[in-house]
Amino acid sequence: MNKSNFSPEIDASQNANKIFSLENKGSLRFNYAAKPENISGDLCSHLNFSLTQNGVFISSGFLNDLKVPITPLDSGQNDIVEIEASLIDSSYDPSGESCDFDLVASAW
Repeated sequence: MNKSNFSPEIDASQNANKIFSLENKGSLRFNYAAKPENISGDLCSHLNFSLTQNGVFISSGFLNDLKVPITPLDSGQNDIVEIEASLIDSSYDPSGESCDFDLVASAW
């Protein structure tokens, strides 16, 4: 979790989150799915992630288990995906640690 990507900075008393917007700027409806890739950093294994799509809870767990399910997206429509991270163990000190990943969407 790069400090510039998630806010606020995570600690035992507060979670961190990031909101992604997926937008169909084309003229045709398409399906998409998304998942984290290129996961690195020691902090990742100390975090629990929760995923919502348009305000609806989708899943929670370790980062490599999260997936945005196959979803249709009409022309001009956008979906909001939010990932919230929390420490699994509140006694763990994340100072100086990082968890980096890309949320990669595939569309067809």
